[in-house]
Amino acid sequence: MNCQKCGAQLPEGAMFCPVCGAAQAPAAAPPYQQSAQQPAYQPVQPPAYQQPTQQPFRTDAPSQGAAKIPWHSRGKLSPLNPGAKRVSILFAAALTIFQAVLFVIFTGIGETTETDMLTAQLVGFIPTAVLIVYLFCLDTIEKEPVSLLLKLFLIEGVLTMFVVAYVELAFEAVFSSFLDEDTLIYHIVDNLIGVALVEESFKFVVLKKFTWKHPAFNYRFDGIVYAAVTALGFAAFENMAYIGSYGFSVALSRMVSAVPGHCVDGILMGIFYGKAKLLEGRGDRSGSRRCLLLCLLAPIAEHGFYDFFANTGDGALSVILFYAYVFILNATVFVLVWRLAQKDEAIYQAQPQYTAWQ
Repeated sequence: MNCQKCGAQLPEGAMFCPVCGAAQAPAAAPPYQQSAQQPAYQPVQPPAYQQPTQQPFRTDAPSQGAAKIPWHSRGKLSPLNPGAKRVSILFAAALTIFQAVLFVIFTGIGETTETDMLTAQLVGFIPTAVLIVYLFCLDTIEKEPVSLLLKLFLIEGVLTMFVVAYVELAFEAVFSSFLDEDTLIYHIVDNLIGVALVEESFKFVVLKKFTWKHPAFNYRFDGIVYAAVTALGFAAFENMAYIGSYGFSVALSRMVSAVPGHCVDGILMGIFYGKAKLLEGRGDRSGSRRCLLLCLLAPIAEHGFYDFFANTGDGALSVILFYAYVFILNATVFVLVWRLAQKDEAIYQAQPQYTAWQ
């Protein structure tokens, strides 16, 4: 390194020349050269924007913590397991055998023991209470308001039952005026229109009046709970009327036939009722109307067939076939509703929110 003024030899990095005292300008830095080992810089592209997924809308969702898994969703008994079909078949068979054994035991008790009316009414109310608790336990995402369930149960049971009784008597008088009561056509018309259509229509009116716009109706399975409780309200008070007229033996037979039968009709109504509400929440008005029609026609068809089968059968074979139909129907529907509880869906979904640029 030499002095930039006098040319004298300078030590490396000197800022002043010791000979002439001239200040030295700093040497220019060498141009940057990329080493062979260091890779060339590559710009990184930002990740693509992903639309946020829509989650079911829950106004009462807890702020933290996971929901407790219900007993029927855990372990090998869960309908979501690969072996769910086998479990369902075993459950249906066990329920059918249990109903048959219960019927035989209580029938034997009824034939050998005299019971008072209070005991008969209590026995008659047992299946209603058991079925309501069963459905209430299956509704695991959120429990329905007890006040709403009581309203459905009592209005359908106390008020509607008496109106239905007078309407059915009126239809019976009309049908018997122009049809012979011993003919097959009379039994078909009377059971399908005079009984099934009347009872299921009144259940549907009460159900839709008090639940369709209720804020608690925000999950599809809620429709099954509401419809079944409404049907069981009618079944409970109808059962009281039959027991008061015919005694303890009627309570035993209806324990495994009529009361679960009304619950089955309510579940069938509720399946389509919840689907109709779900479709309305998704904006499908025409699909919702179709499901509302089906939620009325399906229980009418089953109820009409049940009454026709029960009233026209004669002999031991007819009785055996009738109870076989009842047991299999009950087991099938109660397993179906058990599986539907695992696939519950929110009716309304939250819309994605966007933040406006300031």
